[in-house]
Amino acid sequence: MGGNVWNPVLELLDDGYRAQVVEWWEAADLGLEILGGMRSRETVVAGWSLGGQVALRLAAESRFAGVVMVSSMVNLVKGESRPGVDPGVPRAIEGMLDRNRRAYLRAFFERCLSPVADPELVRLLLEESGKQSTELLVKGLNYMQEDAPVPADVPIALLHGLEDEIIPPACSGYVKELSGGNAEVEYLPGTGHMVPILEASVTAEKIDGFCRYRSS
Repeated sequence: MGGNVWNPVLELLDDGYRAQVVEWWEAADLGLEILGGMRSRETVVAGWSLGGQVALRLAAESRFAGVVMVSSMVNLVKGESRPGVDPGVPRAIEGMLDRNRRAYLRAFFERCLSPVADPELVRLLLEESGKQSTELLVKGLNYMQEDAPVPADVPIALLHGLEDEIIPPACSGYVKELSGGNAEVEYLPGTGHMVPILEASVTAEKIDGFCRYRSS
């Protein structure tokens, strides 16, 4: 997905904040340069799914006022003590993208929205995904298998749907464990992976509240 996944949230954010949407691939390649003249100590960086990993890496480079991670993790694949998906899943996904990209992505978006069924939204998500090449999707898949450092001196707010079929909710709990007491997790019952779309008001309230607390 591109940055427009945040559009429903942006419409609800407090008008007193200046919001800048950054595509994950640009942030992954350019790091802090992509934020331009923003002062890190006055900036809260938010990321959904893969974007949460990008946000953590940016926070490791500069002391932000805070990080908001939505449906995210430090690494997609589970390790000895790290929750995640089975190691063979990314390779299987890459194979399915190669064999029948559209069929795989349709099933993927249905799982992202689950337990909600919305064929029209799935159609729109499929249309949006067509703007990204398969090579870029694989790049994102590889990025998600690299550990993102969890800074111990940057406050982190985590939001995760308990019905998430893409990234296990325990992944947010793991970020909290690694944060040295600087993270808080809110789990959303009855909600899947697509939190910024399905729970836009909750996401906006989380970001607004976090920003107000950081600036007070």
